[in-house]
Amino acid sequence: MPKPTKVNYLGKVDQKILETLNKKVKSKDSPHTSTQRFIAKTTAIGFFVLISLPLVFLMFGRINVNDAVELIKTIAAVLGGIVGLVWGFYFYSEKS
Repeated sequence: MPKPTKVNYLGKVDQKILETLNKKVKSKDSPHTSTQRFIAKTTAIGFFVLISLPLVFLMFGRINVNDAVELIKTIAAVLGGIVGLVWGFYFYSEKS
């Protein structure tokens, strides 16, 4: 945006306000926030895919119901804490 050669005091104030607003809008989605969002989405998708695998095996008759339940419990127990930690960090930092 070209700057005018003659600007009155009010024009300078308006330009400073516009520059400040542009910086705030651009910094709203920083690389740090987009990385957090990517990690949170990736863990959510991965967790649900792994939880659904025993159900898929159950549908095709590869395992019985008791084995499917045990697999789901094991996957949830192993990955639940990690996924909860990632989601908690993402949503806590999104709030602040």
